[in-house]
Amino acid sequence: MKIANEVLNVLDEATGNEIKKYMKDKWKTVVKASKVGSSNKFMQIVSISGDIPNEFRKHVVKIAHPNDTKQITSDDVSIGNISKHRVTLKTEQWDALLKKKG
Repeated sequence: MKIANEVLNVLDEATGNEIKKYMKDKWKTVVKASKVGSSNKFMQIVSISGDIPNEFRKHVVKIAHPNDTKQITSDDVSIGNISKHRVTLKTEQWDALLKKKG
């Protein structure tokens, strides 16, 4: 069990580092990434250099809330765990986002 937890921590750390690099390179936003929740199945980014870009939040809504198209047209997307200061997604959703590189 201890080995499995160590492997998960390494994977989550790698995902966190990928998210930080992606946000800096693609969206010009410096973020802090960390695991959240009691099950550690979620990763959260918190902006430390201004707001998280609205275009990025629109993109994330398509992944996290695919049936809520009304929010996508907003000039200030804020729905559920997506806001201008933080975004929280399941690790699988972050992986999907990073694979798209969109």
